[in-house]
Amino acid sequence: MAFSAGALALAAAGFLAVGGVPKSGGTMPGEKSAGSSLPKPRPPLLQPTVIGMNLGTPSYWSPERVFIDIVKNNGFLTEGHLPTIGNLTVDAGGHPYNTPKGTYMELMLEHSAMGQLGVHDCVFSPGWDIKSKFMGKLSGGPEKFKLDIPGDPNGVIVQLAITAKQDGARLDVASCVPAGTPAGQLFHPDFLSDMRPFRVIRFMDWMKTNGAPMQTWANRSTENDFSQIRNGMAVEYMVALANKLGSDPWFTLPFDTDPAYYRNFAIYVRDHLAPGRKAYVELSNEVWNSGFKQSQDAVQRGTKLYPGIDGRLAGDYYYADRVRDVMKTWSEVFAGQTNRIVRVLGGQAVWKERSEDMLAHKETWKSVDALAIAPYFGHTVQDIDQAGPTRVEKVIARLPAEADQAIEAAVAQKKIADKYNVDLIGYEGGSDSIAYNPEAGRDANAINHDPRMYDIYMRYLEAWRTKVGGLLVLYSGTDTNIYGHIQYTGQPLDQVPRMKAVVDFIARHPK
Repeated sequence: MAFSAGALALAAAGFLAVGGVPKSGGTMPGEKSAGSSLPKPRPPLLQPTVIGMNLGTPSYWSPERVFIDIVKNNGFLTEGHLPTIGNLTVDAGGHPYNTPKGTYMELMLEHSAMGQLGVHDCVFSPGWDIKSKFMGKLSGGPEKFKLDIPGDPNGVIVQLAITAKQDGARLDVASCVPAGTPAGQLFHPDFLSDMRPFRVIRFMDWMKTNGAPMQTWANRSTENDFSQIRNGMAVEYMVALANKLGSDPWFTLPFDTDPAYYRNFAIYVRDHLAPGRKAYVELSNEVWNSGFKQSQDAVQRGTKLYPGIDGRLAGDYYYADRVRDVMKTWSEVFAGQTNRIVRVLGGQAVWKERSEDMLAHKETWKSVDALAIAPYFGHTVQDIDQAGPTRVEKVIARLPAEADQAIEAAVAQKKIADKYNVDLIGYEGGSDSIAYNPEAGRDANAINHDPRMYDIYMRYLEAWRTKVGGLLVLYSGTDTNIYGHIQYTGQPLDQVPRMKAVVDFIARHPK
């Protein structure tokens, strides 16, 4: 069964059935694998609360202004009106070369409500005729020119029309940065300011983890790619951002790779992550969630390895097997300095028995440092028939109790984590008021921006601090959907009560 994005998050919160088993109700007992043993349980420990943030998915319409260069940030290159550049000759980084004279391409730079406005200094490879489409005025050129992007309350669309002036044209260089940008500046200062409060940054969406195809180290994204929205962000930029922010990175590694990928990735992180920083390492994302391909693959492969048991449990066993293998590689790479990594096993928030099945299976608990869950609160707003203010009032009224339920589920999971002598952490979390039609969507948006969400969020975070403790990584930082804690990079905090509550909570409880 394929879920929508909202339904997947609903499943994460524990309100959907996955694999035919109600996630909030009874369970199918997992059979413990032969030879497993239990550690000596540790006494309950309430660790200091650390708040992190998930970043958004790289795309040309994203309101998350990561890079100062809008080509690197949003650049989406097409041949004519085709959705790909498959008919062009491109190098491994997506740069066209050996292009016939007259070839026409389009480069999308901005497509959002809050664009990166003002005058930009642009530099392009020679051999191209460049014109502006939609919004944006060009002056100078052809290789160096000014691009003036105006503001518009209805949104900003900036696209360049690029035509090869000669056979064999190459597009190795393409860059547009705000006029006056200091040389060498990589990240947008407003983005750095937005994310600086968070001590852990999770890169799941940046890495395009969910449903990722087979990946190899040779075809990974690199810092030299034409833009960073094609195959996900390069590890070089993820590490650079963590170092710049002084935050710990959380990597969600592809489910299927060549043998060299995990090791080379670990080596890069070991050699380039700043001293004093540690890396959270997780295999894929929500392998428990049947709405994702990685979960379906785990069940299929696990059923072959463990015939005669329930498919859901076989999938959990397969995932645990893979986690042990990946963490063995990272432990080898970080030999003598394993305190610089946190090896993560992903679990389901309200299905604690699954967590125990995976930790106990072939002593997987020995290969991980943390059990991660997603303690979301709230669910679909459409179970309330009345639309508009009535629905908003009723959802707001029930959210505190739903937040309490999410915390109590986390407390139950913490007992499992303590039993196996690992930490309990949150890989995602926050409010989860979902809608599936435009009318309900307007209500969900009103709920998420209601000033009362400030107190509801503060209650939720304080409950995590006093009952669970440790790391909680919220979802997500910047997006226009219901999950975005801010709607665009640089948005004032007084417009976003949830983000303001988070920032105030962090300030109230400094390290």
